Amino acid sequence: LIVDLPDKLDRTLEKIWAVWPNRGLTNQETMVTIKGENFSNDARVFVGGKEAADVKVLGRDFIVATFPRISKDLLEGEKEKKFTVKVLTGGDSLAAGKAFTYLAPPADPFRIEKIEPPTAPHGTTIAIPTKK
Repeated sequence: LIVDLPDKLDRTLEKIWAVWPNRGLTNQETMVTIKGENFSNDARVFVGGKEAADVKVLGRDFIVATFPRISKDLLEGEKEKKFTVKVLTGGDSLAAGKAFTYLAPPADPFRIEKIEPPTAPHGTTIAIPTKK
């Protein structure tokens, strides 16, 4: 007896288990690994409704993708906010709620304007004025 098997997998076990790293800055792209089950080669990945770039399916259980930079305004005035990660795979949609946290970038560091005096013997107290 010869039976033709369908090209599509049984998708009853689809899941997203983990997203790592699970946080990134709003002003930087973040490469992530998604661990799950039964991903197909046509998988597309989204975080907070924004599509990830460079999506690569590394077997049925792993995806690597680059999450995009987002506007700091999407944090709604907070220092951080959790977003849903969604994977569209094989015609199905998987979601992991609050699986990735975008963080506001740190405040600009202080900038040294000048050092007074510019040279001095050992043991001399100097002033280092800064501006933000």
